[in-house]
Amino acid sequence: MNSTDTVNDTKKNTIIIKAIDDDFEEGKVINADAGSDNYDIGKDSKKTDMSRLLADAALCLKNGGLVAFPTETVYGLGADGLNPEASKKIYAAKGRPSDNPLIVHIADLDALEELAYTNEKAYTLAHAFWPGPLTIILPKKDIVPKETTGGLDTVAVRMPSHPAAQSLIRQSGVYVAAPSANISGRPSPTKAEHVIEDMQGRIDYIIEGGAVGIGIESTIVDLTGEVPIILRPGYITKKMLEEMIGEVAMDPALERPVEMEAKGVHPKAPGMKYTHYAPKGELTLVEADVEEGNIPSIDVKEVSDKNGQPGLELVLDKKEGSDRKEAEEKNSQSYLEMASDKKEGSDRKEAEEKNKQPDLKRTSERKQELDRKAPEEKDSKPVNSIDAVVEKIRQLAVEKQEQGFKVGIMAPKETLSLYEGYADVVVCVGDRSRQATVAAGLYAALREFDEQGAQYIYAESFRGDGISYAIMNRLLKAAGHRIIKV
Repeated sequence: MNSTDTVNDTKKNTIIIKAIDDDFEEGKVINADAGSDNYDIGKDSKKTDMSRLLADAALCLKNGGLVAFPTETVYGLGADGLNPEASKKIYAAKGRPSDNPLIVHIADLDALEELAYTNEKAYTLAHAFWPGPLTIILPKKDIVPKETTGGLDTVAVRMPSHPAAQSLIRQSGVYVAAPSANISGRPSPTKAEHVIEDMQGRIDYIIEGGAVGIGIESTIVDLTGEVPIILRPGYITKKMLEEMIGEVAMDPALERPVEMEAKGVHPKAPGMKYTHYAPKGELTLVEADVEEGNIPSIDVKEVSDKNGQPGLELVLDKKEGSDRKEAEEKNSQSYLEMASDKKEGSDRKEAEEKNKQPDLKRTSERKQELDRKAPEEKDSKPVNSIDAVVEKIRQLAVEKQEQGFKVGIMAPKETLSLYEGYADVVVCVGDRSRQATVAAGLYAALREFDEQGAQYIYAESFRGDGISYAIMNRLLKAAGHRIIKV
């Protein structure tokens, strides 16, 4: 079936396995009460093997059931990737087009040889970036059914780094085909509550592992041709890949998706052909029409998370010329687990809560302020490009409010206060000076607009290289490529 499959409305008794972030590590678990529909993990619980907690969910996968589980990128909806009927259940639960390939998740490198015809570049990348947010496409072996590959003769394979994902795969004894655990087309789930919202009653188990670390899907690279091609940008950047295997190209469809759909090109990877990540309201991006040299670059520094694990922290680099180029080179270092940022999460939550309820008096004042501007002042372009973006978004938001629509604005921490009073819902997506926080907060922010009932949403763009490119890719898809340049 090449059209969108009908969502399976058959109600299931979905069992939720609850886990607290700090305790959800390899070798820790707890209070897995087999007689309960919900397993709970607490800090004071005795330590035991994680396999006890995941035993029923792993058995469910082995028997052809559906289990949602956390990874370091987004939550996945897993089934036995070598079982054609189990793969069909994924499409039905999500309402996902069945020609949209699934990624097969493995826990050991030896599995790659069993699933695909490998090459030297595949192993070079696997050793450099696995376990981690990189998916490799190779010619498939007969053991992999076309129900899993979307009818293609290639297979997409990834080794996740999240301990729960690895434990579940190993204990189940199957290779787990898993797209994101959301209704097809909606923003991907980065928290268990997102999965519960979309999937409760449709699948068998949900493993609740807290907020994910990265927040956008894995990079997908096609290794079936002479020159590797990035089909989906992600946390692993083009520069990182080229340092390992030489020349890497970007798929033209990333810049010309509408043209690709018009030609009826069959998607080789998830997210290439269909609308993805979209909120229910209409999203429009606004960006400054400036020369590339005027866009700040992104630098990287190493940090450690609460468990002492190495990671990457993205910081704004204002240097230009040779200094800027040198800073960008640092962004090509190989993948390290991204550190969590508890304070940033707290700041974003506080900002979201503050802006859930519209301040009608403030909105009225802002409207009057815009109306008072002289025509020549309204039409004059501010000297600072970000000022032009802010002014345009505020203008668009007020116009829609005056037409009676509920309006949302998504902005980074740096400009968030400039939008207060101009929209019904103002949501902080993260810190522009640390793009990793934007990636981690993007899908949760888009879902917040759904919760608040926003009908029109306006957002600043995040165009740039590295992880910024991946963020912009998701935003453009969520916006249906609606973008206004000022």
